[in-house]
Amino acid sequence: MDHSNNLVDYVVVCGSPLDHDDDKNLPKHPLARYIVDVAVIFPGSSEKIPTGYERIRLSPSGREIDLNIGKFWRTKVWIAVKYGWNDSTMCSLPPEGTPEEELPISAIICYNGSKDAAMTNGWKIIKRSVGGKAANINAGSGSANEIYIATKKIQLDGNPTRTPVVTHLTVIDKYYDEQCPVGYVAATDLNLNLKSSGHELYFCTKTLSYVSPSQRICPALLERFPRTDPKKAELQLPPSIEQFCMPLGVQTRNFESPHRVPLPEWHPFVVSLLLLFQCCCCCCCCCDLFLSFFLFANSS
Repeated sequence: MDHSNNLVDYVVVCGSPLDHDDDKNLPKHPLARYIVDVAVIFPGSSEKIPTGYERIRLSPSGREIDLNIGKFWRTKVWIAVKYGWNDSTMCSLPPEGTPEEELPISAIICYNGSKDAAMTNGWKIIKRSVGGKAANINAGSGSANEIYIATKKIQLDGNPTRTPVVTHLTVIDKYYDEQCPVGYVAATDLNLNLKSSGHELYFCTKTLSYVSPSQRICPALLERFPRTDPKKAELQLPPSIEQFCMPLGVQTRNFESPHRVPLPEWHPFVVSLLLLFQCCCCCCCCCDLFLSFFLFANSS
């Protein structure tokens, strides 16, 4: 196939089988990765990211995250998270006897007040940075405007499998008109640079149930263009492309009205098919439970 004038080599539509009698359910698996701890770091005080932690480095628009950005008395403040991993795909909840520090975090908020304030209902304030300094992320703003991060762990009593678990954390900067990414929610409406010259920053988190409450459906290949691979084509559509495109299966979601259905989201990625040959893909996630994939050829 001559790719010189082609923008698109393949269009693939994947989703739930058209005949719902053919639906096959995937097993319910718990989350594989989740956040178990959050750390505050002051790099200007020679504090380092602890072993096993990962810095939340970039905002949704790709800007480096510094919680004190824009302040005249700029004291860099970083945040890092520690991830926990579920090694057993059949485990419906954390095993009995799991240490508290290894339990998933179910919520993260910001708190304006003293680090020594009494917290209830399982909430705990992160009082100290990794180097032992007061973990006030609104550094230099005065004692009345101190802001601390508070976290709450999943509770093993009740129905923990339905408890929301924080899987991702990010920071949005309103100075650059950043918005909460799709799938995330604002963790709090508290500006992290309260009453200071710093940028208006907010935490956003993504949460999922520890075990999916709904049964996911095995994806099906609904349509592809062209219907068959051209003869002598350098690029051929991989078999079981629907499983590659939708590894977590088809997930249902209800909306109260058509006006609440979000617009499609585009997600580019690259797949290496053969040596020295790559397939550049762009995926469109639509709200009526199907995904459209546009495959571009790019010979190396």
